[in-house]
Amino acid sequence: MESQQQINLLYFSSDHKIGLSYLLTEQAKYFSPSDKIKLYAVAGEKEQVEGLSKIWIQLPFSLIRIRGLDEHKMFFELIHKIESIINQYKCNIIHVQNNWQLSLIVYIKIVKKKKIKIIYTIHGYRHNFLIKSIVARYLIMIALLFTTDKVLVCSSYVRNKFFLVKHKSTLLFLGLGEEYFSPKYPVPQIGNKIIVFAGQFRKGKNQHVLIKAVARYIQTTKDSDLRLILPGSGPLLDACKQLVKKLNVEGIVTFPGQLTNTEVFNLYQICNMAVVPSNTETFGHCIAEPFALGYCVFTRKTGIAGDIIKDKYSGLFFDSENDLYNLFREYLPYPEKLSFIGKNAFENRDSLRFSKIALHYKSILDGMVVKD
Repeated sequence: MESQQQINLLYFSSDHKIGLSYLLTEQAKYFSPSDKIKLYAVAGEKEQVEGLSKIWIQLPFSLIRIRGLDEHKMFFELIHKIESIINQYKCNIIHVQNNWQLSLIVYIKIVKKKKIKIIYTIHGYRHNFLIKSIVARYLIMIALLFTTDKVLVCSSYVRNKFFLVKHKSTLLFLGLGEEYFSPKYPVPQIGNKIIVFAGQFRKGKNQHVLIKAVARYIQTTKDSDLRLILPGSGPLLDACKQLVKKLNVEGIVTFPGQLTNTEVFNLYQICNMAVVPSNTETFGHCIAEPFALGYCVFTRKTGIAGDIIKDKYSGLFFDSENDLYNLFREYLPYPEKLSFIGKNAFENRDSLRFSKIALHYKSILDGMVVKD
């Protein structure tokens, strides 16, 4: 009778400069350890938001802090520390989250001749800058082609962008916490049209497209019930504020500033629609979060949108400012249309649950081990 090889997984749970990651911590909360899988997490000494270390203490996994891991310095010192952890816990699968972590593990695998398999998750690739995006994608693809055993992509959009490693890539959503999965569909507030887009004010996010479409809609329809909320910060925030003033929609558009994850969730409770005008998203929490809450999401075909949205059934796609304006004219005056789309989104959201994603992740690990 066949038996499965023990999986000792070294899981990088922090990222460049931010330390212990909120997202990676949330993902780990839903991993179920078994006799065949043991997870050993490593992270830098910092944490993205206060309290993440306390969450890890409550999990049935080991969290090992490595000073300087996320500073991209002390390469050989980090090599020594990570190799010691691999030896101590007999780790045979390593899951890395960025190129720095990959370089450390590849050195250990090749130079130190460790029999390990490498998983890499694609989180970003300078996608809002055309030339940088092309160069970054090809450099990353070539590196992944020759160094990894499995590549995890958080959307089919990204999988298609990284076509050279498509044969070794697997779709695994980043997921949402259980707070986004209320058991009851929210009753839409008839008459109130409150739109949100949670994104940083930087190149490629295109808040200006949304602001112009809203201003044009109000000018042509005289609809006084519409509100637009744009949380976030960044280098283009002041330009967007000036645009709002120029278009005379200062009473319509508000800028609450940079918000925590909890504050963003609370903000969603007073909204009933979302618009995502970004050129590109790798995953797109700004798409997934309102979708899971049962709101109508107007979005470009980027990130996870193509994986979860069926146009005019569980969401609405647009390409340009004019497209968005026309959709506003077609849908905003009719709450029953918005409710139809939102309810369909609500009923098709389960693939975004961390609990579902954790089961898929376990099956990926199972498929990477050798049968005895």
